[in-house]
Amino acid sequence: MLVADREYVAADGTADIDRAVQKALARASGRPGKHVGFVAEPAFTVRRTWLDTFDWRLHRAGFVLQRVERSRAPAGLRLSLATGDDVLTVAAPAEVQTPRVEYPLDTVVPAGPMRGLLEPVVEMRALQPVATQRFVVRSYRVLNDDEKTVARVVIEHPTSWPGKTSGVPGKTSTGSRVSIVASRGYSEEAAATARVIAKVPGLTPSHQSVLAQALSSTGRSAGDYSSKLDIALSRGMPTEYAVHRIMRALLDAAQRNLPGVVAGADTEFLHDLRVAVRRARSTLKVTGDALPTAQVDAANVALKWLGDLTTPTRDLDVYLLGLDELAAEVTAPGWSASQLGPFRDFLVTAQASEQSVLVRSLRSVRAKRAFAAWVAVSAGGDASAEESASATELPATAASNVESVANSAVTRAFKRVIKAGKAITAESPPSDLHDLRKRCKELRYSLEIFGSLHNTVAQRALIDDLKKLQDCLGEFQDTEVQQHAIRTFAVQMLAADSSNAATVEAVMAMGRLADRLGERQLVARGTFAVLFERFAGPQQRAHLAALYERVS
Repeated sequence: MLVADREYVAADGTADIDRAVQKALARASGRPGKHVGFVAEPAFTVRRTWLDTFDWRLHRAGFVLQRVERSRAPAGLRLSLATGDDVLTVAAPAEVQTPRVEYPLDTVVPAGPMRGLLEPVVEMRALQPVATQRFVVRSYRVLNDDEKTVARVVIEHPTSWPGKTSGVPGKTSTGSRVSIVASRGYSEEAAATARVIAKVPGLTPSHQSVLAQALSSTGRSAGDYSSKLDIALSRGMPTEYAVHRIMRALLDAAQRNLPGVVAGADTEFLHDLRVAVRRARSTLKVTGDALPTAQVDAANVALKWLGDLTTPTRDLDVYLLGLDELAAEVTAPGWSASQLGPFRDFLVTAQASEQSVLVRSLRSVRAKRAFAAWVAVSAGGDASAEESASATELPATAASNVESVANSAVTRAFKRVIKAGKAITAESPPSDLHDLRKRCKELRYSLEIFGSLHNTVAQRALIDDLKKLQDCLGEFQDTEVQQHAIRTFAVQMLAADSSNAATVEAVMAMGRLADRLGERQLVARGTFAVLFERFAGPQQRAHLAALYERVS
């Protein structure tokens, strides 16, 4: 196990550090029971490729996954904790030689305990290389008087490697590292060795992991992207400045996800792009008066087009993502999920077709104009003036003060949710619940957009209960939409291949899926009243009132 205070970074050259370490070990040799000698081991090369999802799910869960390729040895996968403690090491699949793009988890990690640990964390996301580094490794076995290895001193010299390197993120050259690795049961002896190595000139204790060091040299850091909003607004900031800042952050999120959408790497790129678009539309809806009308109108048209453009592909993504779970819920005589094979094939083909349309559209002149309109409402202000406004909290009139605008937007959205929800009865049509879901989204986006202005405790409490209500309304609407979609798909499948027995069997199985969706919709409708009553209660009104209480 590598211990953080037993890792050092070398400032000197390769040969100098190697010689200095050997001299230090030689001087320390001859200590009975602790360190009577050392043996140099053959040098070898190793390439490490660190893998994570685009939104750093492994990092956030405290895991570090790396593919290790050692000279003249099979590649392996090492899963460790952020503390450096090893969890599992397994052989890497031979068919994935050097990951340079996004790969599904099941192609990178073989079936077994490691994949079992990672699947709940990664979910539907693909893995991608976040940093790659090649090392020349030299190590020395430290021996006691029984000639047992009590520790290893490992020196890793980062270097470049031959061949094409374009497109490999995080390829970097960092300082050599010296680590002391304790053999099991010899922690005291390893600590004594660490004290010897700590005195080597040119070594300083390492305060970064190898991954953090590799990332920092490329200007990145673990966790530098998240779909959660973190936009710094200050009380008293003029609304115009705040809008530019919000729209820039959302534009950045959209643009960072765009390559993944085009590549079709995983479904969450498109999801995060759509969320950024919806948040941007919501921002302009509640703050648009702060910007020129023509500019806002152009951006609204552009954002609506982007939202509509991405809907068909996202809908099919959702159907495919939920198909296995839904099939597992069905219980009927003679039922088998394998009957859905033709339906799955139909969805995959339809999704691929819509994805092609989406990619062509995102590469079109109209898409360029749409993003240009978004840029226009994002870059209209003076960034330095905005920073000054943040630092000094410039005085502003109530009409131009972002805190006042935010308070008004959140309060208005909350009241709309309460009014719409109270009007819903057992006899209300589904469209009323759909409209309430839209009102809930508007409230959620306003809370997130202006989150940095809010009392953190009150905001979290309000969003927690709002999310439960949203999930219920989403389940109600999604199950209704999917029932209709399944029946439409069934008609299309029969029209294309009604003579195929497997297709007919699949259509009958799809009917069972629709029935199960209907059951889930009824449950959601029954749950709604309980959740809304809680959300409309005095506790949530108290949280709303506390949003703008200053935190001491």
